[in-house]
Amino acid sequence: MHINIIARKTFISEDGVFTKLSVIGGEEMLIFLRRAFSVTYSSLCLPEDITARGLESVPNFYYRDDGLRLWDIINRFVEGMVRHYYPCDGEVQQDSELQSWIKEIFTHGFLEQSCTGIPQCFSSVEEVIKFITMVIFTVSVQHSAVNGGQFDFTRDLKTLSHLGVFPEENFCEHGPLKHVLALQEELKVLTEGINKRKRCSKAALPLPVSGAN
Repeated sequence: MHINIIARKTFISEDGVFTKLSVIGGEEMLIFLRRAFSVTYSSLCLPEDITARGLESVPNFYYRDDGLRLWDIINRFVEGMVRHYYPCDGEVQQDSELQSWIKEIFTHGFLEQSCTGIPQCFSSVEEVIKFITMVIFTVSVQHSAVNGGQFDFTRDLKTLSHLGVFPEENFCEHGPLKHVLALQEELKVLTEGINKRKRCSKAALPLPVSGAN
């Protein structure tokens, strides 16, 4: 991908940004990358990751503050949706497609490494809720916070794919639709709060945005 080529040349090359500005540049980059490959289920769950890294009380840490609020919003949405379709643990345990899905992720995504903590099966509704929350958070909020800054290097419209934004009604039942609308409203309120902070804090804080908005 074009963005990956730019990242290799701009960020992690011998004369890239990391080498010039960070202690993890050069040879240390290999050590850093090896540690990055040691991903665990816990490290993918933001509340647990923040606690494990001792970052609960760092001031003006908007990645943590905004990220945890988004985690909670996503978690409430997922809980409502999952409990609509799986009212009890037995329903989860008896769903062969759901069990095959998580088994495939453990086998092919994490190479059957039990040390990662990735579940091999689902025994309860809570386990499903936590895992799906992690997946949604990782591919949306986390990806935006980590990679959004690269947009300046790839914003040439000639190199970007067209985005087809079409109205999709994936759920027609009243229950799921209610949770979708609640999610949209909570995200709207959070976005307004982040934008307000950005306007009010611009003079005092050069970077009042977390990248997760």
